[in-house]
Amino acid sequence: MTPEYRARRAVKHVAQADAKITPETFPVAGSSITIDLTPKAPRLAWLGGKLFKSSNGGHKNRSGYSPEQSRANADDRNPYLGPDGKWYWHDEAFIPCETGYVTREQAEIALNDYAEWLNSPKEIVAESMPV
Repeated sequence: MTPEYRARRAVKHVAQADAKITPETFPVAGSSITIDLTPKAPRLAWLGGKLFKSSNGGHKNRSGYSPEQSRANADDRNPYLGPDGKWYWHDEAFIPCETGYVTREQAEIALNDYAEWLNSPKEIVAESMPV
């Protein structure tokens, strides 16, 4: 620490001590020198969440309403037992298959075959262009 720097620090500290507000030097006699910085509005964590209607109908934090969970619920219902007593499955667009199966296992095998067919590479056949 250089002597010049020590002198500047001493001058700064004296100036800070002179500028310090005390009850005797406060502009309004008898008033408090403490500034209240606490907010006057209530600070309730749930208040902001209850002031507006949610766009999804208030299902934000309810169990089972996320897109992944709703998709999993649809997959859990696949295959399903039709009113005629046969088992059917629905595809990714929720369109039911036309063939009814006697057992659930047969419907699951057909559904897995359909999913495998969807995920397999397709051969694109192009027609020749007329010259």
